[in-house]
Amino acid sequence: MAQPFQALYDLARDLHHSHLDARQIAQTALQHIADLIGTPQVGLVSFRNQPTIQDALIVGHTLTGQAVWQTLLTQGLIGYVYYDQRIVIIHDICTDSRWPNHPELPQTGSAIGLPLLHGQFVGAVLMVLHPEQEFFDADKVELLAEIADLVAVALNNSLDYRGTAEQPERHYFTLFDHAIVPIILTDPNGEIIDVNQHASQLLGYFPHDLIGQPISRIHPKLDINTIHEGQPLTDLPTNHESTLQTELYTHAKEQIPVLVRVRRLSVNGRDIIEWLQQDISAQMTLEQLRRDLSAMIYHDLRGPLHTLGGSIRKLSQLLANYDDPVVLSLLQVGLRSSRQLRRMVDSLLDVQRLEEGNRILNLTKQAPDVLLTQAYELVQPLAVEAEIRLHYDVKEDLPSIYVDQDMMTRVIINLLENAIKYTPSGETIALIAKSQDNYLMICVKDNGPGIPPNMVDKIFDKFNRVNYSNAPKGVGLGLAFCRLAVQAHGGEIWVESKLNHGSDFYFTLPYLIAPQSPTTKES
Repeated sequence: MAQPFQALYDLARDLHHSHLDARQIAQTALQHIADLIGTPQVGLVSFRNQPTIQDALIVGHTLTGQAVWQTLLTQGLIGYVYYDQRIVIIHDICTDSRWPNHPELPQTGSAIGLPLLHGQFVGAVLMVLHPEQEFFDADKVELLAEIADLVAVALNNSLDYRGTAEQPERHYFTLFDHAIVPIILTDPNGEIIDVNQHASQLLGYFPHDLIGQPISRIHPKLDINTIHEGQPLTDLPTNHESTLQTELYTHAKEQIPVLVRVRRLSVNGRDIIEWLQQDISAQMTLEQLRRDLSAMIYHDLRGPLHTLGGSIRKLSQLLANYDDPVVLSLLQVGLRSSRQLRRMVDSLLDVQRLEEGNRILNLTKQAPDVLLTQAYELVQPLAVEAEIRLHYDVKEDLPSIYVDQDMMTRVIINLLENAIKYTPSGETIALIAKSQDNYLMICVKDNGPGIPPNMVDKIFDKFNRVNYSNAPKGVGLGLAFCRLAVQAHGGEIWVESKLNHGSDFYFTLPYLIAPQSPTTKES
């Protein structure tokens, strides 16, 4: 071992030339100790927010995972040094309970831990290992204590200098450090400049492992050139927030679904992009469970409904000459209700299928007037019961369209039934179809209560519906199905409405374009 006084002098000189850079100070100290003791197993752990590990270095390389250091903090040597704020010596790590059993840690030799105080707290812990047992005698402990004091002073000077130089930014970064959600900061080009403790824990990286890396290191599926309305990240307006769903890749190669809120900030004249990460694994699992359960229920309902509808139709045929008209009327009501339930179940299944991106396969050539007439006739009895007039305005010479006949019939019926549901007795509902450019435009006009402006853009979302007093209740899936079905056919759907002046539901379908599918048939 080198002469103690010369070793301390050399270390003090090199620390002075570290330019108050905390990481360079730590690396310089570790290299000096390794040369002095004759072992490469020298490490330093610093703390960001007590007692959370900020950084961990070992001579020769940087450890990229937190597990080994967290184990030493919670179950081993570093924890004893940190909480007792004193030097701890382990003469035989093979038998000492203060040395944890971990595959990345040596299990023979001796070890020493020394606290580096920052004020009244431990700002870092210096750890030295040696393959010999009983290696750290009184002289070596005294020398290492002197070294620890030198390193602590250098690190504290670095922190004080940084605190003075960055005073205007301190408030934001204090909030950033203590935020209860994972946050990553990048420059406008997507290069990571900081990671808070929650993000560090979620990712399994120390901050220094990510600083200087592109955001694609943890978000490989993210294109930073399309963050804001298809524009690059550099075009994100200040204080504007964009929300997107993607996956977060951890150090352990796990893929975590996250909802990311991206916001551009200006901190002391410096442009920063804030990436707030929300783990949505639990929501995704529940959503998939809900979908699987819903699909199972819908499929199981189909069989009994088919049987019920068939039984009612058979009864209607058997009782066609029955004297009591009430019986026949009840059978017709039951038949219409079973058909309505069947349409609801089919629509729910289609919502799930279309949301998953499945194509429409059963496309057939249809004459618009025939398609609309069928839907009109199916809804007519319901309108009669509600004492509402249906006005039919569809020309017979409209060009043909390629559609899934059953699906599109259900779209028209849904819109007509909604109109009947909300239109007062004695009023009129109109079903209109006309050509507009290369599209067929269909409109259902009602005289209901109208839709509030804040709901016009939301009513086509699942489970969103306008709540009116004394109005029929529902779960808000009918219009969601209509939107998905129309969009899957290459069309658009929207509503124009005023409160107390009714609503006009429009949707368009492209004219005859033969689909590229071997399953296409012509009627």
